[in-house]
Amino acid sequence: MNIWTVDKATIEAEIRQRNALRKSALLPLLDEQRELDHACRLIRAKRWHAFKESKQSDYERFRDEVYAARGIPSGMMGRWARHIEIVSRFEAFLRVSYTDEIAMMIDIAPDYISITKLTVEGTSPADLTRRPPTDAQGRLDNPTGSHPSAAYPVQAAFGPVD
Repeated sequence: MNIWTVDKATIEAEIRQRNALRKSALLPLLDEQRELDHACRLIRAKRWHAFKESKQSDYERFRDEVYAARGIPSGMMGRWARHIEIVSRFEAFLRVSYTDEIAMMIDIAPDYISITKLTVEGTSPADLTRRPPTDAQGRLDNPTGSHPSAAYPVQAAFGPVD
């Protein structure tokens, strides 16, 4: 998979394919949203590291500046502390100097099919967690007289929404 051209639809298709394979093998299915979030985090991290590698000359310049100002460390803890200082200066420099490039690099194209489906059907994840109406005492407003959780399946499954 090319980390620079992948989009969420491609990732979701791979996750669905893995789930189909797991289902045929009678294994527990994967949590698709969790897997998608994990894959997006990995892709962003790979893109960030590739971007940092492309700016290696800037890193070396910061390393030389820190060593010139503070000297070359003699022990392991000194090397570790200097490394942290160099990396933090280098990453701050990248975030200031290449803000637009980083924003484009970190963005993974959304799944336009899901967006269109949500738009056409008119539902969104926020609709599932909306706060049910309550009376003056904070109890569920239930004009039908049936059990309150029957009207709000999300609340029945997960408890009251705060």
